[in-house]
Amino acid sequence: MVFSNSFFNEESLLASLLRQVQINTEIRKLDFLLFHRLIIFSSLFCFLFFVFTFTRFLFFYSVLPKQVSFEFFFRLPGYSFLLFFLLVFVFFFSLFLSFPVPPFSLSFLPTTTTTMSAIFAETTFQVLKYGGAISLSITVIALAFLYRYQKTLIYPSSFPEGSRTAVATPKEFGIDYEQISLKTRDKVTLDSYLMLQSKAPESCPTLLYFHANAGNMGHRLPIARVFYSALGMNVFIISYRGYGRSTGSSNELGMNIDAQTALDFLQQHPICSSTNIVVYGQSVGGAVALSLASKNESLISALVLENTFTSIKDMIPTVFPYIGSLLSHFCTEKWESVRAIRKLHNLPVLFLSGAEDEIVPPPQMQLLYGLCPSKQKRLCIFPKSKHNDTCLGEGYFHSIAEFLRSNNVRTSAD
Repeated sequence: MVFSNSFFNEESLLASLLRQVQINTEIRKLDFLLFHRLIIFSSLFCFLFFVFTFTRFLFFYSVLPKQVSFEFFFRLPGYSFLLFFLLVFVFFFSLFLSFPVPPFSLSFLPTTTTTMSAIFAETTFQVLKYGGAISLSITVIALAFLYRYQKTLIYPSSFPEGSRTAVATPKEFGIDYEQISLKTRDKVTLDSYLMLQSKAPESCPTLLYFHANAGNMGHRLPIARVFYSALGMNVFIISYRGYGRSTGSSNELGMNIDAQTALDFLQQHPICSSTNIVVYGQSVGGAVALSLASKNESLISALVLENTFTSIKDMIPTVFPYIGSLLSHFCTEKWESVRAIRKLHNLPVLFLSGAEDEIVPPPQMQLLYGLCPSKQKRLCIFPKSKHNDTCLGEGYFHSIAEFLRSNNVRTSAD
């Protein structure tokens, strides 16, 4: 049998086309594999980043116990945190590479006109489409969660466990006291302790104490005892609404009402009304104290702030690196201390800052000090102190006593 040259040419062309189809099919299979892996990659990235940053937020605000495993991770600064996250992520992603790929569909078979650029463009579009949708969904869920539960995160009144029911009393520390239930104008009941000096309390300054965001007033009695016993001050301390045995739920507006109610009580008290009132606040308690002082400067003799932030909005990037600017727009709690500090023109203000504060960046305290217009101000930095142990720093209470003395507020430490 004799075959024409055209037959061989057609046979060669057909074989070439079949080989091209086979090659393109293999390319498409690899492309499908890449697409599958990238979808897993983007989904896992978003999920892990949300879980890690959210857990880090809980740890920073003392919702998680300090003995939690991998504590070192949650204490990492921003860049180190991201690097650690990426390393962990790469490890998990390498495990995902061994996962089976869904069956390859015949719909992925290309035509003879399929090109590498078309395949790449289509894959890129699919990855952006589905990966973007997954990322957006996770982001929306995270933002909705933070918006709904931000007050619980900012005001962890149930931590440590039992803080809403078990409240220590001054009697346990050898101090006589009066337990007082204050009624606010919005009908919330505040639990409080008034500790008056046994001798001539009317000649002693009175400390109005606003505690930090976790626990209750009972947890601060060891510090209150130093003010009472060593400095000879009357001490009045409250549990904010939603804390300890106080009713209601915590929020910025309500806590401002609580602070004003406490000051009004002292102003009407038969003994405390004639004394010098010193307002003292730690962490978020400093924001409460600062807000109160900005509205009642003439009624207060001195203000003492420890590790206080400039605003909640400024704190978010510290806890959520790289996405903090986005999250800050969804925060309803403000505590704009920068605005309040500008109103203190004549009030003596003492700033106490832990140089190794891992929660409130020390520069925020320095900024508040710089913005304070009062000429009677002082900044004390404790080199080895962190956020929760600044009061243990060397010379802490001496610094307070000396500052008060220099501003005509006499204590027994003089």
